[in-house]
Amino acid sequence: MKKFNIITYGCQINEYESNKFRETLQNLGFEEVDDIKRADLVLLNSCSVREKSEEKLLSRVGFVRSLYEKNGFPKSIVTGCVATTEEKKIKKIGKDSVLTILKGDEPLNERREKIFNILIPVSADTMTYERTKGKPFEFVPVMFGCNSFCTYCIVPITKGREKSQPLDKIINEIEALVKAGTKEITLLGQNINHYGFDYGNKNGLIELLEEIDRMEGIKRIRFLTSHPADFNIETLKRMGELRHICPHFHLPVQSGSNRILKLMKRGYTREYYVSLINEINGLFRDVSITTDIIVGFPTETDEDFIETKKLVEEIRFDKSFIAAFSKRPYTLAAKMDGQVEDKVKKQRLNELLEVQNDISLKKNRVYIGKTVEVLVESFGNGLTFGRIPQDKLVIIEGKAGNLGDLINVEITDADFIHLRALPV
Repeated sequence: MKKFNIITYGCQINEYESNKFRETLQNLGFEEVDDIKRADLVLLNSCSVREKSEEKLLSRVGFVRSLYEKNGFPKSIVTGCVATTEEKKIKKIGKDSVLTILKGDEPLNERREKIFNILIPVSADTMTYERTKGKPFEFVPVMFGCNSFCTYCIVPITKGREKSQPLDKIINEIEALVKAGTKEITLLGQNINHYGFDYGNKNGLIELLEEIDRMEGIKRIRFLTSHPADFNIETLKRMGELRHICPHFHLPVQSGSNRILKLMKRGYTREYYVSLINEINGLFRDVSITTDIIVGFPTETDEDFIETKKLVEEIRFDKSFIAAFSKRPYTLAAKMDGQVEDKVKKQRLNELLEVQNDISLKKNRVYIGKTVEVLVESFGNGLTFGRIPQDKLVIIEGKAGNLGDLINVEITDADFIHLRALPV
């Protein structure tokens, strides 16, 4: 039996796509292995949002080539964002070991069909997409691409313009997942607030959420990623009426400086962002707020950075995903004057992480002594792992419940990343 290995870089959409590629290869009779050296085929699903992810992908392409030249296997299929922008570089590094390159802005099913046609000489019409047993939680992309063109972001280039999936297709997929045992669904989109905009429906996201909320068997609903400029109070109020929506909002602020936000072309001000968070806190009980932040954006001064640090201290995010600015090809920010030195970016990154980690620790320790509901996601080393509705990871002593169960636990301890618990 032929063997395959999949390596995924980047976001949840890439994770979702890799699962679909996995189904395709399994339907073709391939067996998955963990060791790249045992594989006949390696599928590399790439991300180019950060320069480091791109470097890792190209390094892996070179490693596969070295194995291929030594052993005659494996060959690689490269897809995702880097495949869109760096096709020539991939071919140069991988040479004969690269079986094919599938650009990340091509529709997923077209890429799956191309894999099918390459690996078996029959019509792709015979291809079947079998639904495996449902996992406790699943990601479901509802749209692809982005129209925002933030000056630092390569996504509109690698993923193309926004395209929403038909409502009935999404509902059918979620119904199949719930029937197979999935309890929690996370809807995905580069700017999920724009779901339905390309169909002329400005209320597409909330109408989709309301439709899913009525579905029998669904227990939790999440969505990623929201653009702060595209939220409105009416949508938030309607979300507050849903029975299964999780009280967790991921709202990338990127900077606390209005000057930098304008250079980023984010479309909102610091003051608007704060008012949006205040509305969410007023509508949702025990809500958690997470964010993305970029430090060292071109021309960022000490004063701009201080504004960001003050915003983190004011909002008190449950978690911040903080990154140093990374120049991405084809973006306006990569060509801007006033690029910040790496040592300054590193210093600001570490300083902000220290502030955020202290806030995260204090917010997590508030849960100590409380009884909370956890969705059981996995087991290992005599422990049970799961998440509460606020998207905080809980480590439970011993084996508690079964995979996919919703159980009550008492929080006994916490650090800035995890909560620890005992079954009730």
